[in-house]
Amino acid sequence: MNETGTIAGQVWQALKAESDQSLTKLVKKTGAKRDELAAAIGWLQREDKLIVATDPRGNPLFSLKETAL
Repeated sequence: MNETGTIAGQVWQALKAESDQSLTKLVKKTGAKRDELAAAIGWLQREDKLIVATDPRGNPLFSLKETAL
């Protein structure tokens, strides 16, 4: 598995443990760079695993779809 896939797995695990996480929080939890994390999030979105909502300030919040759990 390439690096993006590995980071996608870390994101999946972080979101499985806690929903509605911001990009900043996911960077801290995975240790990935923002561009690496963006690629991993894109991977998970292509696989239809994520829900993307927004907080009151318009920042994205990520959660796993129920079918992804």
